[in-house]
Amino acid sequence: MDPETRAYFETLRREMRELGDELRGEIHGVRDELRDEVHGGRDGLRGEIGAVEARMRRHLDVSVEAMRHDLGAIAEGVVANTEAIDRLRADVAHELEARFAASTAAVRAAFSTLKHDVDAIRARLR
Repeated sequence: MDPETRAYFETLRREMRELGDELRGEIHGVRDELRDEVHGGRDGLRGEIGAVEARMRRHLDVSVEAMRHDLGAIAEGVVANTEAIDRLRADVAHELEARFAASTAAVRAAFSTLKHDVDAIRARLR
């Protein structure tokens, strides 16, 4: 190979090495920039997630408190309903006892009259 071609290839090799070094430097720079952006985005995302979590927790706390209030109202209603049923049961039992007592008295009076009449008939037949 003649010296002129050799010099051309040497120059070409040197330029290729310089371009390779320059390209590596740019790639490292882009990599570092990308890494910084990813870290910044990650930190920003963590902040947003934290804010969403706080909002959701407040909403959940409000919802739970509302449910507690509703359950308290339901429990009061159940207690009131149970008391009303107990009063109704007592009233019905009292009324049944009164009617049974009245029926028993009427039956006794009827049987007493019937016994008196039967005794009178027997006395006449003797």
